[in-house]
Amino acid sequence: MRFSVLDPTEENIRETLLNDQLGRFEELSQFVRLLNSIDDNCTIALDGDWGSGKTFFIKQFQMIIDAYNGRLDKTCSTDIQGKFGDINKVSQITAYYDAWENDGEVDPLLSILYEIITAFDYDIKNFCTNEAGQIPKTLLTSIFERLSIKYLNVSVKDTLGKLSSENPFAQIQNNKDLKEEISNFLQEIKIERGDKLIIFVDELDRCNPTYAVKTLERIKHYFPSPDIIFVFAINSRELQNTIKQYYGTDFNAYQYLDRFFDLKIDLKLIDINKFIELRGLWSDDEYKMDICYSADRVLAKFYHFSMRMTERRDAEIIAVRAYSFIRFRWLDNEKPREYFELKMTNNELTNDFVLEITDFTNADEANDLRELWESQVDTLRRTCGF
Repeated sequence: MRFSVLDPTEENIRETLLNDQLGRFEELSQFVRLLNSIDDNCTIALDGDWGSGKTFFIKQFQMIIDAYNGRLDKTCSTDIQGKFGDINKVSQITAYYDAWENDGEVDPLLSILYEIITAFDYDIKNFCTNEAGQIPKTLLTSIFERLSIKYLNVSVKDTLGKLSSENPFAQIQNNKDLKEEISNFLQEIKIERGDKLIIFVDELDRCNPTYAVKTLERIKHYFPSPDIIFVFAINSRELQNTIKQYYGTDFNAYQYLDRFFDLKIDLKLIDINKFIELRGLWSDDEYKMDICYSADRVLAKFYHFSMRMTERRDAEIIAVRAYSFIRFRWLDNEKPREYFELKMTNNELTNDFVLEITDFTNADEANDLRELWESQVDTLRRTCGF
């Protein structure tokens, strides 16, 4: 199998957006119009299977919004506005929150506020510096400082620098006061910089159950302000499983999420063949690229496997767990219970990693199949230099 890495860097986001390499122009345009039409607090679930390109979609969307609101360089803003035309007529602020990256924090409330502050402070650095190059004490920082001093009895510098320490909000005596402060804080941001605040929440379904549920609850209770839109990029099935791990297997996770989200949008898989062609990634005429992935996010659901020089088979992903296993089903296999699986396990005593391969076959073909997989593993060893 051949691989091509496509990380969601700013350069890749820009290139795939301007050249429509993911075939998402119409979906992105419709999404911009949709969010422009929302005048109240709203939580949106952007639901897609693993590998549907959710992270790329929300980062492309964020780049579009930022291009129309003076958050990008002039050339990039001009190019994007030239492609999408007069599509965005509302001033907006955007912030991106990677829940999985913050999974180690005790309370997601501070890390969400921190991402908002970071996004806004970046704006301040570009547009509100004085002649001496000093950044003035912004409204955003002063509001956060009031929160810190009033409720935590620490300075804003200490607060921002200790997000990984013990839970600072444990000292809060009055949640109603905190909720009001946060609401005022966000409203003043909007008055200062834009009509709407859009916060993208990514990778929530990869978090540990306690942190995932706490994130949902914090957003539900502390961010009900008007004109604040949360866009969650999720795999709803995986998130339901995560919630059941927290509340119990009999808990109705579907109903829980249905009540939490105001709107659900299904995101289809990208046209992987079009993407590979536009990126110029065909390896040769005989063997097409088998897998194209973005970091640890696969961008396709169906794959070609060239196990031998004369044998090629197609398979689809039926289950996956990050940093654990991936399970495929051959498309030409009429037995729905059969699959093949690649799984990584760690020996806690030796700290060695073991690749486990599970496959199904008839008894009289077991030896041939074992030899086939052993040859593939040998190839993997040589490729990795072992």
